[in-house]
Amino acid sequence: MRSSGEGLGINSAAPTVLFLDLNAAFASIEQQYRPELRGRPVAVCPGAVRASTVISASREARALGVRTIMRVYEALRICPDLVLLEPDAARYREVSERLLRLLDSYSPRVLPLSIDEAAVDLAGTPSLRRDLLDVGREVKRRLRDEVGDWLTCSIGFSTNIFLAKQAAELEKPDGLQLIDHRNLEDVLSRLRLTDLTGVSEANATRMRRAGIITPVHLLQASRHTLRRQVFGSIVGEAWYLRLRGYETESFEEAARKSVSHSHVLPRPVSDPGEVRALMLRFCDRLGRRLRQEGLVAGRMDVQVRIEGAEWRHQHRRQERLVATQDLFGLACELWERMAERRPIRAMGIALSELSTAAVSQLDLFAAEESRSERVSALQDQLRDRFGERAVVAARLLNRGDLAPDRIAFGKLPPVGGRRV
Repeated sequence: MRSSGEGLGINSAAPTVLFLDLNAAFASIEQQYRPELRGRPVAVCPGAVRASTVISASREARALGVRTIMRVYEALRICPDLVLLEPDAARYREVSERLLRLLDSYSPRVLPLSIDEAAVDLAGTPSLRRDLLDVGREVKRRLRDEVGDWLTCSIGFSTNIFLAKQAAELEKPDGLQLIDHRNLEDVLSRLRLTDLTGVSEANATRMRRAGIITPVHLLQASRHTLRRQVFGSIVGEAWYLRLRGYETESFEEAARKSVSHSHVLPRPVSDPGEVRALMLRFCDRLGRRLRQEGLVAGRMDVQVRIEGAEWRHQHRRQERLVATQDLFGLACELWERMAERRPIRAMGIALSELSTAAVSQLDLFAAEESRSERVSALQDQLRDRFGERAVVAARLLNRGDLAPDRIAFGKLPPVGGRRV
């Protein structure tokens, strides 16, 4: 088997991308903050109840067979001593920000992908004058010293984000690997198609129909075969390039197209006051996110799910949607238009048609037409200084049970103005 990529067009440049994956992120962070849980099997799951789903399992739980996406009652059959914990979003954000600050010291181009994954472009940095595996070992040490002594990570290096992530996946947990043109074929020969990031079983079945049985076959396939026979679109072109180590992603974050918030209710809700309180909770969070990122919205979608049915109403308007009270007023209007009073099981609000705007540091007593934005800006300033609970709407006072803050499968809302 070729080891240099001869004849396959593999990128022969030196690796410049570092990919970091925080091992068993949520569960490990809980053990970091609660030493009494270290060494014990821990699972983080919304609601911390048997009917919930595991979104993070500690190393100890994984060793016993507990896996992400597993139902909690199934996990308890495998591990009766499993400790169930409710997610602590604020705690995870704090760790994420500290981790990103660590990575920022290696390059100004850090792409946060979730709480447990980030890619770093080392091109043009002093790190490339060092042995990259030494750099990886240093990052691991600094993670323990500067972020948390119980935390570990897997690190991969390559010429693009895709292969650097594959390198990080090779030796979990606490792995450190490099993939380049010299070992790419050997690495791929040890993997299955579904071991490749982005290849689902359905995609693998499609590839097999075209005679692509292994990742090495995928590497050897021509650009034409991938584009015309396997994927039938430009997606095949992207696979041809990324598998050869050429970058198909960007360290420049794409502009956010929408923001949304949704929640599945623990019990059906029919009380209009409860529905409005839930909408206010959503609008408060959505407005805060927009203002942190300097955005305004031009469209709101409100969606509710009722037993056996789903209702959706959408509205578009040209003026700025950014102040919490404006968002809440429109949400209530859309809810009233639905004229649906059967108990609801889930609700979601999405804001789209986003554009940039400056809404900070405004005078509270300026023009009347912008008063709601000025009130929201003042509330933001108080929260930034004194914490999120410094200003709470009367309708939400003592309602911490209402749609508690959650992070779904590692995705994080903005922290300190940075989208992660």
